[in-house]
Order: sequence, then C-alpha cells, then structure tokens
Amino acid sequence: GIENGLAVVRRFTLDGTGQPTLASTRDLGPTDGSIADIAVSGGRVVLVGQSSGDALTIDPPTIAPSGGKDAFVATLDLDLTASAQDSLSYFGSARDDTVADARIHDGKVWLTGTYDRDPLA
Repeated sequence: GIENGLAVVRRFTLDGTGQPTLASTRDLGPTDGSIADIAVSGGRVVLVGQSSGDALTIDPPTIAPSGGKDAFVATLDLDLTASAQDSLSYFGSARDDTVADARIHDGKVWLTGTYDRDPLA
C-alpha cells in the first residue's frame, strides 16, 4: 500500500495458531500514485500501480517513465529483499495513465485502465 507517501510491501506468515506475523517489509520509495494489484506468479511478487516520475527505488527501470502518471509493473523476490532479478517497467504516455485492474496469464501481465488522460480531467 501507500504509507506516508511511500510505496510499501509487507509479507506475513501464519504462526502456529493461524495468526499473521510480519515476516518482512520493503519500502519501494516515494510515490504520488497508488497500488492497484499484487499477486505471486512464477515465484515472484508482482506489484502493479501508477506513479509519477521515477522515484520508485527499483533501479534501473527496465522501461523508463514517459511523463505524467504512468502505470508500472514491478517484480520482487518472495522474501522482499532487493535483488538483481527485481524489475520495474513503466507504461504510459506524456499525460496521465492509470491502472484499474491487472491479470497474470502465462507469465504475462495484462493491464486495464486509462491512457493519455488530461491530468485535469
């Protein structure tokens, strides 16, 4: 989720009584956007959302932002530790783009949302 302007991912495990216990946390950096979806696929955490600029801290992005708010897809290790296999790709236009929903099928991420929207609309 977004906490104090930061994109944050948390992983929980269940203890012997079935209660969730915080196992790890990863701060992905500042964002003025939102998280639209999270899933596990192919042994990786897949995080989808939208953000302005390139402030998210998965470097370097595989596909750079285009301007305005762009949709993004990030993949992370299951334990949330930073690794060379992490990836971040932005998708969008020079104006605002958002993600309403995401699905993963056969290792591909499919996004639905708005594209090339006037930021004032």
